[in-house]
Amino acid sequence: MREFMQNIEKDFEKSPIVDFKWHAIEMGLAIIQRCAFGKHEPLGENQYLKTVFKVFDFEEVCGSWLDSFFAATHDFVKFTHYLYIGTFLTNSTLDERDKERIEGKNINRQPDFLDYLRDSEVDPAEIMDKQKSTLDTKVQKNLTREELQAQCIMFLIAGSDTTANATQYCLYELAKHPEEQEKVFEEIELNINGEEEITYTTMQSMRQLDWFIKETLRHHPLVQTTNGIARRAMENTTIGNGIRVDKNVCVAPNILSIHFDKTLWGEDADEFHPDRFSPEESEGRHPMAWLPFGAGPRICVGMRFAMQEVKMALIYVLMKYKLEMAPEFQLNSFGLVIIKPDSLKLQLVERK
Repeated sequence: MREFMQNIEKDFEKSPIVDFKWHAIEMGLAIIQRCAFGKHEPLGENQYLKTVFKVFDFEEVCGSWLDSFFAATHDFVKFTHYLYIGTFLTNSTLDERDKERIEGKNINRQPDFLDYLRDSEVDPAEIMDKQKSTLDTKVQKNLTREELQAQCIMFLIAGSDTTANATQYCLYELAKHPEEQEKVFEEIELNINGEEEITYTTMQSMRQLDWFIKETLRHHPLVQTTNGIARRAMENTTIGNGIRVDKNVCVAPNILSIHFDKTLWGEDADEFHPDRFSPEESEGRHPMAWLPFGAGPRICVGMRFAMQEVKMALIYVLMKYKLEMAPEFQLNSFGLVIIKPDSLKLQLVERK
């Protein structure tokens, strides 16, 4: 976060209007690199990861009927190009870990998530032998090399892009609603006197900040398309008011409709009101009324990690600056699966 703030401060020295987009993206990528892959390149200097990330900045797959006709070869080629680079990067990281083990090096670094994943790696042949010996297709199996690689790509992309965009939308809403920004800042002043007090326990106790982020994600759910959190029925069932869902039928909720449903959120559902997440106002609300991370057994595995990352970023920014809307700036969002701002220009006022 110190590097994140240093880059913002450099931009602020040039102009009080700062575009937070790439600062947030670089922060998200760097945190995933360091926590999941043990890589510590300086913030914003990993050009390979920035190249991979460009695939998610495509505004539309099909802009015309002609593009639509050739969509499978025109746009998907771009996606597979960057996906190949991501595969190359994750493979090289796994190769480095293999070399560490073979050479028996004493690694002077903190274990990361990839280390724990690699402890479960197994040869695919062993899985088949175990299934044959037990005649059980549901035996607990470890991860193959291909599955490890797929997990690396997923953490790299899903763990950085979503958090970066959530951070941007929170910064935008702070600037748009100065009265809510003041509430969050007052809570920060009350609980934090310096960087050393920005701890997990402290952030967990900051209710106003938590409500603010949740309300932002209610207004700006990052996955709005139906394929984002679709679920397939594993057996025939009946839901709601007698709605029958047959086995293998795929069900996809309309998240925006749910997040602005007045029967769930009240007549002021269209307004920005973080206090609606207080215990008093949220009592009796359906547990699946809020779906930015999905729900159920397949809920986003990185939800708590992402929330802590966003909280920390907002605390650091608000301790240093007051956020205001930049003149003539208008928020425009786009995306195929993940919805994101095309830019985020805010005016900063240094706090005394």
